[in-house]
Amino acid sequence: MGALCVAVNDKSSKSLTSNRPAKRPTQLPGLPNLGHTSYLNAVLQCLWRLKAVQECCGNTEPAEGLAATLRAFVRSQQAGQRNVGLLLEFLRSTPQLMVGKPHAAWDFLNCLWSELEGCAFGKALCSTFHGKLLYSTRCLSCQALGMRVTPFLTLSVECTINTTLESGLNSVLAETVDWACESCEGPETSLDSAQLTDFPRVLVLRLIRTSPALLIRYPLDFLNMNKTPAYKLAAVVIEREGHAVAEVLTDQGWLEVNDEDVLEGPTVVSPWASLLFYECCL
Repeated sequence: MGALCVAVNDKSSKSLTSNRPAKRPTQLPGLPNLGHTSYLNAVLQCLWRLKAVQECCGNTEPAEGLAATLRAFVRSQQAGQRNVGLLLEFLRSTPQLMVGKPHAAWDFLNCLWSELEGCAFGKALCSTFHGKLLYSTRCLSCQALGMRVTPFLTLSVECTINTTLESGLNSVLAETVDWACESCEGPETSLDSAQLTDFPRVLVLRLIRTSPALLIRYPLDFLNMNKTPAYKLAAVVIEREGHAVAEVLTDQGWLEVNDEDVLEGPTVVSPWASLLFYECCL
């Protein structure tokens, strides 16, 4: 089950500045960088602070592999313990991500998705992020309709110009594609569209840019989508020049977690945001 792509082509938004507000250091513990492992630290900092993930990690269903490591990590973080051994176990469990080399945060998250559904606990955790897209296809020649449902754990928003996140997610995905129409008995041009039908407790959005200079402007509070529950921004992974940082919302406000350094202060839209975690408010 991979990521599904929502292409965005909205010219209405303008570029924002990259200035970050001043932030204050805290005494909260972060995670050590074990050699280009900021991508790992950033994703884990976002995941363990999600309320839905914490609730799921409180169950006693059988867990193995990465699922067991992730549950142990979340529980240790909740207890205020920093277990470096668990970080090493994440690295050992993802040999496809070579140790000592920088990787994208998405690469690690995708590894998690691939491994989690191998046990009862992992399946329960994945259900937190599980959503569905309903695709409708209409033949532009004979008007015949076709439908299919596709599950997802992550939605990808691809940007070719400066745009807003909401404009892409509020509109129905529509494009002209080549499609073998069963009614016409031959290849015809069709209109393919999709809309969200099943809404996950945590909506994970991957931001993809065709150029590093492009900005996808995302809401810092509530995500406004038509005919969907309210989603509130809970965490962000920001990546620049091979280094990843997490920004997470806590009861005390926003924290910026840069490996071992934890700062507090307001967040702003980042031109280098790569992963967004929105929690359902229902």
